[in-house]
Amino acid sequence: MIRFINLTSQIYLDKRPCFSFFCTITDTFLILDGNQYWESLEDFEDSYLAEKDKPEWNVETHPLSRFTNLIPKGFFRYNKAIIE
Repeated sequence: MIRFINLTSQIYLDKRPCFSFFCTITDTFLILDGNQYWESLEDFEDSYLAEKDKPEWNVETHPLSRFTNLIPKGFFRYNKAIIE
């Protein structure tokens, strides 16, 4: 199972949005294109697209929506409001 991990205020001292994904089967954080955490959906999508053509990455069992659907609604909006 994949879990969304809110890392806001855990990596940076400010309230900049930061997130990761954790696999409960392998007990590891997801690593895509050398990254384990992201600050925006665009950054995550870039990392995902860099991995999708690699033979060890199965797009059918790991579609982009499997991850993006785990991000809570308002996650980026809420954290942006805190910064401002």
